[in-house]
Amino acid sequence: MDQGWAAIIAGVAGAAGGVVGGGVGAFFTGRAMVRQAVTQAAAEGRVQQRHWLRERREEAYAGLLSACDEVMDALEGVLRVPYRREDPETARRAAEAWQATNAALRTLSRATRRIGVIGPPGEMPARARELYEALHLLADTQRMPGMDAGEQVIAWAQEKESVDRAEERFVQLANALLHGDGAL
Repeated sequence: MDQGWAAIIAGVAGAAGGVVGGGVGAFFTGRAMVRQAVTQAAAEGRVQQRHWLRERREEAYAGLLSACDEVMDALEGVLRVPYRREDPETARRAAEAWQATNAALRTLSRATRRIGVIGPPGEMPARARELYEALHLLADTQRMPGMDAGEQVIAWAQEKESVDRAEERFVQLANALLHGDGAL
């Protein structure tokens, strides 16, 4: 075989090897790039999911506190109406005030359940339930027939302290979860 043909065959073999080698190299480089892109997208997705969940929790916690304010506002309406069974006008006003209070308690119940869902599980839903129960007991101090006004005032003061403590514990935990070292 002459040297010319040997050079041509060597050139063709070298070119073929270069094409195959380049193709294989490109294939593996492409796979690595795809793997890196998928890993980066997954990490960004986790960050976005944590951010989204944190925002939903902020909304839920603020919603619960707003519902607590609605209950207190409604209860002030109850306290302003002197209930006298014999007076149809005060009985009607008292009934309206209690309707508003019961509606506010239902809203608070929904907000409490939302925190049970949005979490995090454990202490936060327990604090939300504690606050709901304290406000419900506060409302109940004014529902008790036969209790004289002095007893109602004492019961109100005791339960209001429970509400204040429960709200303080809820706010402290919410702040720790949202803004503390182990923030969500």
